[in-house]
Amino acid sequence: MSDTAGLDLVKDGDDFILSVIVINAKGRRRKSKVRLTEDQVLTLAQSSSALRGDILLRRNPATAGIDAVLVTPVARIGLSEDAIGQNLLLTLAAPNGGRLTFQLSVPIAELLMLTLGAELADLKEKMNNRTQN
Repeated sequence: MSDTAGLDLVKDGDDFILSVIVINAKGRRRKSKVRLTEDQVLTLAQSSSALRGDILLRRNPATAGIDAVLVTPVARIGLSEDAIGQNLLLTLAAPNGGRLTFQLSVPIAELLMLTLGAELADLKEKMNNRTQN
């Protein structure tokens, strides 16, 4: 049985190197390296994001209808049109500099505005009620 002891992804020229250090049951360390292209790194990022929810649910099963989620604080946002003027691009940036950009169609952007406005109003009211009590 092995246990992952380390994982690192670093830029190497135009490619990237994914290094994994594994310690086996006898305590022996072994380092494996894999060269990845930009496309492979992007695929890995999308896959890991999609699997994150499954992993959290396994580690912290839902109780009383509440699922565990991994959250990332947002330090900055950006909003622009795509190159052909068909969609909005919403970029969320974390304090560590990591960024994720979402493409929003007009109907989804409108739904986001309605939902976000309503949720923000509810949150402000709850916060106001807490400070008054």
